[in-house]
Amino acid sequence: LISTVCGAGGWRPRRQRAVRTDPSTGFMHRKYFVDQARERLKQPVKGGVRYVAYIKPDQFAAIQSEVGIMASEDFLVAFAEVLRDQMQPNDLAGRFGGNAFVALLERGTARDVEAWAEHVTKKVSAQTFQVAEKSLSATCTVGLGLLPATNADLGAAVSDAQAANCRGRDQGGNQFYVVDTADTDTRVQAYDKIWVKHIKSALMENRFRLVQQPIASLQGDDKGMFDVLVRMLDEQQNEVLPSEFMQAAERNDLLKNIDRWVIGASMSLCAARRPSCIFVRLSKDTVADRSLAAWLGNQLKASKVDPARICFQVTEETAAQHVTQTREMIATLKPMGFRLALEHLGAGRDPVSLIQSLAVDFVKIDGSLMQGLASNPILQQKVKVLVDAAKRKKIETIAERVEDANTMAVLWQLGIEFIQGYFVNAPEDVVLKADR
Repeated sequence: LISTVCGAGGWRPRRQRAVRTDPSTGFMHRKYFVDQARERLKQPVKGGVRYVAYIKPDQFAAIQSEVGIMASEDFLVAFAEVLRDQMQPNDLAGRFGGNAFVALLERGTARDVEAWAEHVTKKVSAQTFQVAEKSLSATCTVGLGLLPATNADLGAAVSDAQAANCRGRDQGGNQFYVVDTADTDTRVQAYDKIWVKHIKSALMENRFRLVQQPIASLQGDDKGMFDVLVRMLDEQQNEVLPSEFMQAAERNDLLKNIDRWVIGASMSLCAARRPSCIFVRLSKDTVADRSLAAWLGNQLKASKVDPARICFQVTEETAAQHVTQTREMIATLKPMGFRLALEHLGAGRDPVSLIQSLAVDFVKIDGSLMQGLASNPILQQKVKVLVDAAKRKKIETIAERVEDANTMAVLWQLGIEFIQGYFVNAPEDVVLKADR
């Protein structure tokens, strides 16, 4: 019998899973989580960020006292089940011993990670746990630690996440917490010094390139629309993600230079491939640049591109903080034939006012609102409010960072017209290395 089962290939995999996973919760044991996470970190994250989440139920000693030491394990099993329901297929999760759980998360932005953590705390607090014939309510705290794009140190990130978790619980729990790190410390200054040299060299030597992410229609017809992103090549022609150099560029007034490279390359792309519309993001430095229109006019004459093929997009945060400059830019670029969009809409204080006050062609609803959207009526209502406000202004809507079919189905019901994200296509397909 043993020979037969082993020969069928069923016994050994089950045994290996049993060794690697905690029998109560089904999460990986600490050692195997660490091994898997380190393997994952050998590959760069594609178009996003990585964080470690350190999760513990609040007031666990009180729960243990109420239900008893033995039954408290049943509570942790139920608690782990709630966590498992919030995980995405690519997430890694482990039990770090006792009542601590750790997850390695890959998301589009830091805001997406925070939205996920907030969603977890709300799910736990809304759950009724049935343990030892008792009904319990509970809360949890999620501590977050960033894994940098370069020289990622898993141990340091776990330590940061654990420290953040302690801080959050010290402040009452039922929340997520991120340890604050100052941008002005000596490490950042040293980091900037290196990256400024690399960025300037890459601009001089034309070592940037564009990648695309398709924007799919929920109405059944392919509009041929793409979001374009920039990548830098190092001196060995290896790809460098924006998460590694953009913050240094912003702190050292280099964003406008990068923006102009991207705009010129995007015009070359339009001339070569004639897409229906490509979305090109502008930094706050470019929004405030009074010389932009004249420069664009010269670029149009040289490239002979139809300006309607290019949609310049500005973040909600930039538009809200620089309303006058954003209005002036829109008023200048629209008569030239360009289209305009607001991206990351819904993350700020008053997105509906921005929809009403800015004459844009598209709004892109922030990916943080997609985290748990399919099962969260409150998030669905927030998205519906934005969609209705846009429709009243005849503005088309795009949902950002859509990662699963259930979310797509809900977005269709809410009236969203387009989606982009990993569910449509990963954003790493190279479309052009511009000759400029």
